[in-house]
Formats: sequence, C-alpha cells, structure tokens
Amino acid sequence: MSGCRRVARVRRMFVATAIVMICVAVGASAAVKKYGKDLTLKETTKISDIYAKTEAFDGKRVKVRGAIVDVCEMNQMHLNTPKRLWTVVADVYAVGLIVLAITGMFVGKTGITGRGAWLTGAGVLLPVAYWVFHLYLE
Repeated sequence: MSGCRRVARVRRMFVATAIVMICVAVGASAAVKKYGKDLTLKETTKISDIYAKTEAFDGKRVKVRGAIVDVCEMNQMHLNTPKRLWTVVADVYAVGLIVLAITGMFVGKTGITGRGAWLTGAGVLLPVAYWVFHLYLE
C-alpha cells in the first residue's frame, strides 16, 4: 500500500471516529430519562420517624431529604471516605495511567508522527467536543 493511500485511509478512519464520538457525546447528553411520576408531596418525612414506626409508613409514599450515606462498600472508594491512604493509591494509579498513555504514543513504527497523531487527536476530540457542547450549547 502506498503512502498516499495509507494517509487517506487513516484520515477517513479519523473522520469517521470523530463523527461517531461526537454523535455519541451529543446523544448521551441529550438522552435524559425521567423515571416515575412527579412527586407531589410537600411534607418531608424524617428517616428516624420511618425507622421508629415502620408499620405506619408501609405502602405509603413519603418524601425524604438528605445525603445517601451507604449504597455499597465500593461507594466509599468513590466518595473517598477512607481519605489518606486511598488518595495516595488513587493518585499513584492515575500517574501510572498517564505515563502508560504518553509512552504508548511513541511506541511502534509510526508512533506519534503517523497514525499515533491521528489517534491522539481522536482521543482529545471527544472530551473537547463534550466540553464545548456543555459550555456553549446547553
């Protein structure tokens, strides 16, 4: 395959990938689903009241307000409840992923000068498109 054909093929792949990524980003942000009916209750019920008189609230609709404390064990990691050590572990892992991504751009025959440049551009395009959409178009 000649150089011109290869460049044209990579360009077509890049454009197709960019179009797909933009469509996915726009579709994902536009697809807001609404579940259930609107809540018409005005009075807020305390969780402690529900725990104290469980039978009184059985089968009734209630409105509660507050933070969701414990969904599952992994939520603690997501919310960074353990703090200190988990923050260090997460930061070291993030730096490792960054190093892996940057060094990966220079590996191979073409590296960053050939197909790698197009793939890097495609990887940057999705977050930028998403950011522009939410910043200016929403």
